[in-house]
Amino acid sequence: MKLYLINGWAMSPTTLHPLASQLQTLGSAQIISYQDYIQPTLAASLKYLQTQIPPQSVVLGWSLGGMLAMQLNHLQPAQAIICLGSNIRFVANSNWPYAMPLQHFKGFYHQQEQHPYLNLLHFLRLCYAGEPQLKTQAQTWLDTSLSPAQLLWGLNLLARLDSHPTLNTNTPQLHLFGKQDALVPTAAFNALQKNWPAITSYSLKGSHAFAISQVSQLMPYIHSFLHSLSHEPLI
Repeated sequence: MKLYLINGWAMSPTTLHPLASQLQTLGSAQIISYQDYIQPTLAASLKYLQTQIPPQSVVLGWSLGGMLAMQLNHLQPAQAIICLGSNIRFVANSNWPYAMPLQHFKGFYHQQEQHPYLNLLHFLRLCYAGEPQLKTQAQTWLDTSLSPAQLLWGLNLLARLDSHPTLNTNTPQLHLFGKQDALVPTAAFNALQKNWPAITSYSLKGSHAFAISQVSQLMPYIHSFLHSLSHEPLI
């Protein structure tokens, strides 16, 4: 089994190394870093991902990475999609109010333009909110080689992406949410369960960074989900 992990906004690929290491027990696991896939447009980002991820792969994404995994599945069907801390929309609208309010996002975007370093520190605090013990570790999560433009490109994607059309698919999906997530509210998990009951979803202990901090908690859910695809032992 081949698994591909798409990282989240502004993050270093090393953040997903512990998860990738655990996934190696199920098959080969390759991390696709934010720096590599981010492009000026959504179409260009998806085109890059298509060059890296073959059809009928298992695609796992954290946050923005999960939203892109859902979009990619629209272009080339995956064997399965696993989304960690990924909302249907990152920015709320009338159809999906279970996300960051538009005015909050505009303020965040403005701060990223004017005070990028301070805004990234604020972002890290949002990531580990609910798990304060991660504060020291969080300083290592950011990809410090990213340009200002690359960071804004990602925010532009977060402002635009809407995964509603990608949910009505035959591709098996697993969506995991953090109960203490300060960026993806619990209401998003509840709405997903209510409106798409056929999609497998769970809410677990942890912050938005639970893909980093709660790997041992995630693995039984991922293992069970992937096992259900084949009905054969995963070795």
